[in-house]
Amino acid sequence: MQSHNKVNLLLSLIDTRLATKKFVVFGVFNDGKLEGFAYLVVNKSPYEFGIFINKSFRGLGLGKALTKRTLEYAENNDADVFLAVEDCNVNAIKLYRKMGFEEYEKVIFMKKTFKGGGLNGCDG
Repeated sequence: MQSHNKVNLLLSLIDTRLATKKFVVFGVFNDGKLEGFAYLVVNKSPYEFGIFINKSFRGLGLGKALTKRTLEYAENNDADVFLAVEDCNVNAIKLYRKMGFEEYEKVIFMKKTFKGGGLNGCDG
């Protein structure tokens, strides 16, 4: 992982239970501030995977490190993992393929937009 202005980044586990779903969350912290996280919904296999990295910390290998750590957790618990990614997110798709994910299904997302906009998706 490259240095980001010589900041100290820490990858840690935050085990959280919310409502009826169980989440396992791994976070990347810089000076106590959360700069990225990956999560698994672990109530049943396959586990659902999601990830977010703050824009200023992208390109440093954090996505790969977080993805690797969450996949290790799933493997240690004998669970498969799935995720959803927009086709415009080519960097994420490349990462997921490198980490062993395979495309298995196409899904169409639909939205209805009211005042104030809403979801942007690939439009930005």
